[in-house]
Amino acid sequence: MRADKLSKLKSGLLAQQNTFVRQFQLNQSSVRASFRVAQLIASSGKPFTDGEFVKKCMNAVAEEVCPEKKDVFNAVSLSASTITRRIEEIGALDESTDVQDSAQLLIFIRGVSANFEMCEELAALQSLKGTTTGEDIFGKVYQTMEELDLDWSKLASITTDGASSKVGMSRGLIGRMNREMEERGLTAPLQVHCLIHQQALCCKVLTWDSVMKVVVSCINFIRAKGLKHRQFQEFLSELESAHGDVLYCTEVRWLSRGRVLRRFYELLLEINAFLHSQNKTVPELIDPEWKWHSHF
Repeated sequence: MRADKLSKLKSGLLAQQNTFVRQFQLNQSSVRASFRVAQLIASSGKPFTDGEFVKKCMNAVAEEVCPEKKDVFNAVSLSASTITRRIEEIGALDESTDVQDSAQLLIFIRGVSANFEMCEELAALQSLKGTTTGEDIFGKVYQTMEELDLDWSKLASITTDGASSKVGMSRGLIGRMNREMEERGLTAPLQVHCLIHQQALCCKVLTWDSVMKVVVSCINFIRAKGLKHRQFQEFLSELESAHGDVLYCTEVRWLSRGRVLRRFYELLLEINAFLHSQNKTVPELIDPEWKWHSHF
């Protein structure tokens, strides 16, 4: 009886453990699937919100092909916020090579002159023929510093992307630079994460419609009728504004959107005042958050 009881307890414990193991494996598979979809979305240049559409498609296929697996497919998180987070985490996988598959290291230098003027220039373009380890990158940076006779004591910060070969504190570029500065008796430079990838991601997730609808509506109100358009131009002339008019924006001329937004933002105060004189109130024009988005 004791042996049978012990066998039943062991079987029950093993079943419980297997349940946890299966659930853990399912969770791991869901996370891996989420990362793979995020990578496909990023490499294809698709909006992050497409992840939700992909999930709807997956669920539709699961309902028809394997309805018993619907819960498994539904467990894959593909919301816009999750896709954004996944792409940020796999951003370290990005690599730049030329047509010959040689890695190209771009080294920019930014500094302040004696007249407190900011300047930034391309210091060097170094080719990494073999490996691209932190030591290899440090060697090219060191070579550039020596060739340009740059003062190590004036190195204040280093900006890199999130690749382990650059940010690693033991074998990465940052760690190697810190050791070099320590050997020279200097303070370790501040580490800053590259903004290039962040800007690209922001451009994909920023809600353009909330900005463009207001901008286009205001521009159309001013320019749709000749009388209001002439009044607005005269209004700007009386104020001695730097610009004499707003720029027209149409969907087929989407490449000019940046110039339209810039001109609109530079004339924001004048536009708001003119709309008030025409008894038209646009609350977004005085909303700080909306102005941040439009300026961005």
